[in-house]
Amino acid sequence: MLKVRFLFLFLNICLFIPENFGFRIGHLEYENSNETKILEICMKTSGTRREHTLISLPSCHNFNGLENAANLNYQYSVDLLVGAACDEETQTVSRLALRWHKLYLSSAPLSTKEKEGTTIALKPHSLAGTAEVILAVCKSMKWKEIGLIYSEETKYTAHAIYDMLAEKEDELKINVFLQTDGHINTYSVLHGARVLISFLTTSDLSIFIKTLKDKAERPLEFSIVHVDSYKTELADFYTHLDKHASEEANPISAARLRKLHRHVALLRNSHDDKGSMEEFATKHGITPSHTLYKALILCDGLQLLSNYTPPRGNLSIVEQQPYLWEHATNTEIHGYSGPMFIGSDGVRLPYYEMFMWRDGKTQHVASVKPRESEFCGSNDSKNCYEITRSINFGIYLDDLPPYNSDCGYDNNLCSDFHVFMIAAVVFSILLIPMAIAFYLQRKEHLIQQMPWRVPLDTIDFDDSRNGRTLSASRRVSTISTARASYSSIFSANVSEHAHVNRQKVSVKRCVQRRAITFTRQEMEMLNQLKYMSHTNINPFTGICFNQGSELLVMWQFTARYSLEDLIFVKEQKFGRNFQSTFIKHIMHGIQYIHNSSIKVHGALFLSNCVVDSYWVVKLTDFGIKNILKERMHHKELAPSSTFDIDAIHYKYLQLAPEHLSWILEKHEESLGTVEGDIYQLAMLIYQILFYMRPFAERQENIKDLAHLLSSQSTAPIHPKVPEGNSFTMRLLSIIQQCWLYKPVARPTLIKIQDAVNREFGQDVKGTLIDQMIEMIDEYSANLEQIVAERTRELEQEMATTENLLYQLLPKSIADSIRSGKSVVPEQHSSVTLLVVDVCQFTKFCEAFIPVHILETLQELYSSFDYIVQKNKAFKVENVGDAYLICSGIPEMSGCRHLREVCRISLKLQAFMKTFTVRHRPSHILQIKMGITSGAVAAGILGSIAPRFCIFGDTVNMACRMASTGSPGTIQLSELTANTLMEKFPSFILEERGMIDVKGKGTCLTFWLTGEKDTMRRQSSRSSCISHSQIKFEIEEANGMNKQFLKV
Repeated sequence: MLKVRFLFLFLNICLFIPENFGFRIGHLEYENSNETKILEICMKTSGTRREHTLISLPSCHNFNGLENAANLNYQYSVDLLVGAACDEETQTVSRLALRWHKLYLSSAPLSTKEKEGTTIALKPHSLAGTAEVILAVCKSMKWKEIGLIYSEETKYTAHAIYDMLAEKEDELKINVFLQTDGHINTYSVLHGARVLISFLTTSDLSIFIKTLKDKAERPLEFSIVHVDSYKTELADFYTHLDKHASEEANPISAARLRKLHRHVALLRNSHDDKGSMEEFATKHGITPSHTLYKALILCDGLQLLSNYTPPRGNLSIVEQQPYLWEHATNTEIHGYSGPMFIGSDGVRLPYYEMFMWRDGKTQHVASVKPRESEFCGSNDSKNCYEITRSINFGIYLDDLPPYNSDCGYDNNLCSDFHVFMIAAVVFSILLIPMAIAFYLQRKEHLIQQMPWRVPLDTIDFDDSRNGRTLSASRRVSTISTARASYSSIFSANVSEHAHVNRQKVSVKRCVQRRAITFTRQEMEMLNQLKYMSHTNINPFTGICFNQGSELLVMWQFTARYSLEDLIFVKEQKFGRNFQSTFIKHIMHGIQYIHNSSIKVHGALFLSNCVVDSYWVVKLTDFGIKNILKERMHHKELAPSSTFDIDAIHYKYLQLAPEHLSWILEKHEESLGTVEGDIYQLAMLIYQILFYMRPFAERQENIKDLAHLLSSQSTAPIHPKVPEGNSFTMRLLSIIQQCWLYKPVARPTLIKIQDAVNREFGQDVKGTLIDQMIEMIDEYSANLEQIVAERTRELEQEMATTENLLYQLLPKSIADSIRSGKSVVPEQHSSVTLLVVDVCQFTKFCEAFIPVHILETLQELYSSFDYIVQKNKAFKVENVGDAYLICSGIPEMSGCRHLREVCRISLKLQAFMKTFTVRHRPSHILQIKMGITSGAVAAGILGSIAPRFCIFGDTVNMACRMASTGSPGTIQLSELTANTLMEKFPSFILEERGMIDVKGKGTCLTFWLTGEKDTMRRQSSRSSCISHSQIKFEIEEANGMNKQFLKV
């Protein structure tokens, strides 16, 4: 059967050019390939070798294909081009073929946007074609709304398909477009669409189907069309899905999963027929390879020209190009690389097959083939697809559910109210009385034995969404199930606020796996925590446990949060009185803890130093950590998130080296020691005094710095004390002693208190509240004066900024930028440009040192700027010796911009007669000027330091007028001079004659020599401006600019 197909193929090739008609084929051969040999075999086998001439030149090596493409066209006069499979050359060759009006058959993958109008892309994989196939399948199934899901590996393909389908929004609506691995983003997918187009990997798809089974309320309402991007074997695809169903422990769950597999259709590309390539290779003794496959694609491309008959008349190959294009497109052939159909846009369209899983077998249900554009009737697309269902199994497509659900995507159109009512009645009659009785009995017993236990019904959580409180029983009932399923996201670090018996508390949650039983020692410690009372200790409210899926730890809430928030988040600065009070409060609290049975705080961070409404610092979050850790070891609580050494939190750098080593080794927090508290106390004092985080000056990342701090072999690393501080050496020395590596060498708390008292003992006057009132009174007295002064300074700076902005950009564009509008490039049909060129600039630069060059050019161009500002024109830029101004942006009525520029040029000419080089008065500096009117495009380039730029042939012509002029002259183009003589006859022009202009050929130009005195008197100011007069006004303007730069 295969041999018959090849015989048919060769007969077609034999007939693909009429007798005695042949092409000169220019072949750009891929580097180190056998393309020429293979093409010779194809042509010889088809019997057309004597009619055609194949001229092969190398390509795809250091861009030699571009040079050889030109050689094939100009030297060998080929009729068409083939080859150039490399991406870096094929697009350029496509542009050249368009310019030469030659047909170009490319074996590189090109989209419609990447190729030109005379190029045919022979590579069978096309993203645009795939998008058309998906659209055709959806139309055939009458699906109007879909969702697109993709994996990380296929995101680029999925985004390209999405962009193409989004243009067909009136035909197909995409409700969901998300990346997923089968777990993430599934909620939006399941509640946004019922028909899903999948670009997932096979493994992600199997996980997603399982998630669909577990999470969707009606999973059998979903249809999945999986677009195979990896050419997976048919048997392997559904076998992989069925294998996951076999791994289900529950037979019912496995059966439900297999039912979902019946709703998965596989859409697979039917190209890349390796059998034809291997038969060709075996027959001709060639090794099968990707290079051979590319060469066979070119053979198939030549087959497109079969049966081509030249039109009547002796037409050249360039004139025949439209006939060749019409002959090669909208034609289907069968070649070595599979079926080939070239769409009307010159891109080879893909062929797809659809498969479904039935009775343990993969069944072919439909074929998706490209057709002629006329087949689709009024279809707006250039390409068209036909879906043909298979005779035996095409009916399986009717099993796929529709795109919409009777109950809606969120199940909001269906109600199970009667079911809930019946369940509620049964639950109320049978279970509620028993549950209430058991709960009250156990609750009363636990309260009597444990005073630190907080009943769940006494807790009211703050609802931040609407500013009200929710009872704990109602809150837990709505989220307990979700937290049981996603327990890994909760840890002891999650904090929120609630009310217990009308007292506001801070709550930290831990996920509870099963009932908790505290030991007697733990219960005694909790009792001690409950009854601890000190001014600088935050009261422990209690624990709520065994009443849901969570354990709640509660401490009394403080109004001003923590010192971490005040110092580093709100960035408040405090005086010495506040600093001394904060430090003393912390030391009093530590002393109380060290003298109690708790012994150790263990987590002395600024975040655990909370401040109440009276500015009293209280220590919190201590003593309970060891108890919770023990419960986690007994698996009664879910473990908190494990330490990621690569992302260790910055605060752990404040731990003592011995505790930091424990974290790096065990990946869990240590229990803490008294010496460790002393180390952390010094870190707290450092942050309060200097408003700096420890080790902020270090360049290492947190992980490397943690290893350096914990290493005992290196020299001790301490936070750097800022220079120029006002604290005594006694206090700084005691702080540094607290950071010693040996715990026993660290000072005691009494020594630290003594140093602090000696440092701040004389500064404290009254309470903090009294000091704050005094500060507020002093600040209020000066506030009005400060505000007025700052407002006046701000207005001056804004005026200076506005003036400088108008100097850099045209006023209309500057106003648009100030108002926040985007500046769109605009085409101006009539403007006038003046280009000023310094004569013999190279010799000028050789005669002066660089500093004198800059000073001379600054003086010259500042004078030019002054003259331009006095007229209706704008300086675009000056680079080196070139100076460019423009008039007519924004538009001027008539040709007034031409008159303005001519007058400016005459003023510049007069000014140069009085200009002298300050560093060498004997040196005469001359300029050449050129004027041209015409159309330009103007806009802003760049977002950082934006520049106003103009482009167009008018700019080039103005530069040519300046460069070809004579020193001290003003040269105009012929069209500009005619306009000037017609519109403004007061100007005096002198014909220069014909000159050779680069890029324009021989052109007639004119000299502008002056303006009649009778007309010039109408000007508001004389054109004769002295150098000294300009210099005086420029120095005055520069003084304002320097003041602005200083600000």
